[in-house]
Amino acid sequence: MAQVLSDVPDNQVWKILRRHGISLRRRRSWCVSTDPAFARKAADIVGLYLDPPEDAIVLAVDEKPAIQAMERAQGWLRRHPQVHFHFTPTYAPWLNQVKCWFSILSRHALRGASFTSPRQLREAIDRFIQAHNQRAAPFEWRKREVRPVGLKRTYAHLCN
Repeated sequence: MAQVLSDVPDNQVWKILRRHGISLRRRRSWCVSTDPAFARKAADIVGLYLDPPEDAIVLAVDEKPAIQAMERAQGWLRRHPQVHFHFTPTYAPWLNQVKCWFSILSRHALRGASFTSPRQLREAIDRFIQAHNQRAAPFEWRKREVRPVGLKRTYAHLCN
């Protein structure tokens, strides 16, 4: 930063970063959605969690990038009129509760692990699920309000 700014000394940059709690060693991540329909989509998803339709089953699923979802393009919803898809906003994975579960799985069973076969990986996942289910509880969505805010074009604009 100091090199780019050229008129600000290194120690001043570090002082400002520390004042705002920014550490280059500490890894934290957050997602910033650039989806223009963020508020509408987020409200739709939150509404499903807080007040699902009567007699409905709400499933959170996640498509994998390596798998092409042919059904959507081939008219799957018309063949199954009682199935409705609700899409999370772009770059807003925290709204998809299955992503929360995948994060727990990754942190507790997969991070740093090395597997020599798909079977070994599957066994590790199965062991985690069996242990986790002993104390598992449903995710409970608590945030009741999604506020429409202007999109931030860059991370630097988050503080504005």
